[in-house]
Amino acid sequence: MRTPTNSRLFSSITGVGLLVGAILLLTFSFSEAIHSGAAHGVKQLPEHQIETVGYSLQHFATDPKGNVIGASASSLFRITEKDGRPQLVHRFGERINSVHVMNNGAIVVATDKDHWDPARPSLIYISTDEGRIFKLVKVINGGSALWWSIASDEAGRLFVGEYGPRENGHSKSVHMTADLGLTWSIVFSAPDNDKSHIHRVAVDPYTNDVWVTVGDGVRNRGAWRSRDSGATFTKVLDTQATAIAFTDEHIFFGEDRRQQPGITRLSRDTGKTRMVLDLAGDFDTAGSVYSLAFSASGALYASNMKYPNDDHTSSLWRWGPQGWVAIVNAPERPGGGAGFESIGGPDRFGYMYVRGYRIFDPQVR
Repeated sequence: MRTPTNSRLFSSITGVGLLVGAILLLTFSFSEAIHSGAAHGVKQLPEHQIETVGYSLQHFATDPKGNVIGASASSLFRITEKDGRPQLVHRFGERINSVHVMNNGAIVVATDKDHWDPARPSLIYISTDEGRIFKLVKVINGGSALWWSIASDEAGRLFVGEYGPRENGHSKSVHMTADLGLTWSIVFSAPDNDKSHIHRVAVDPYTNDVWVTVGDGVRNRGAWRSRDSGATFTKVLDTQATAIAFTDEHIFFGEDRRQQPGITRLSRDTGKTRMVLDLAGDFDTAGSVYSLAFSASGALYASNMKYPNDDHTSSLWRWGPQGWVAIVNAPERPGGGAGFESIGGPDRFGYMYVRGYRIFDPQVR
């Protein structure tokens, strides 16, 4: 069993959401770009400091040096300094839908102009030189690699799931490459008999197990686990989770269930599950949990989404000494939707990131 650099906590998410708000300018003026959060819907706690930022990044990943990488529209940025200034890495031809960094430092980027349109392919790129050159390594037709679709294991195997159109023949497979995209194979396929598609793809850093969740179908939803690097999968839970995070004792699932929104925790020892965040019962709110991430201090961050026809508030939640607290409310977008699709970090300075904010939540000394 492998122990990650942070011996207790590790987040699997790379996650990220579609940019529909202000587009990040490629030339920045940072004289007042970052300041302590006093914005609407921000709740400061003694354990952390929330700062609003003058740019809008999403699709976060953290590289082996502890730098956070994020996307805005079709441009990729890296944050290397404590002042939080993004540096342009690369511009792509279409919108970035996902960013992932492998243990060997390779950067994986998925682009797609419209992930719901089966006629528009999703393009998978890999850079092995910190983003100077990206090579197109795969074209996915009829599906799309989204912010929750990409994961990799300690041996350098890269797993890419298909989200998007739910009709038969679309968005049902997980692809794997062990040679940085030179060759690919399909390691998981959902049955092509209902309108399901692949949700989360994650790798457990403590066991190297591969997890795949399938959602939005009637018969095929669930969480499958592979303990042999993707050779075989076994269904473990009845969930269509859209987020997964790991500790040495538990596995957390961000649920995509309208009737029971929140977070479920699976015990590694007993195999039993229980809800640790009941959005409806405890907070009279709702929304699919799209992202989970642990901070350097050990706090669990989660985001619940608001779809255009929903009437609840979308927030960034923190689970720490004071229990669950909604610390930032996501601004509503044109059309009525809201949410932080992805949570980034922690970076090497102890910052967590969501679109429009960063949160200083360092390791307790």
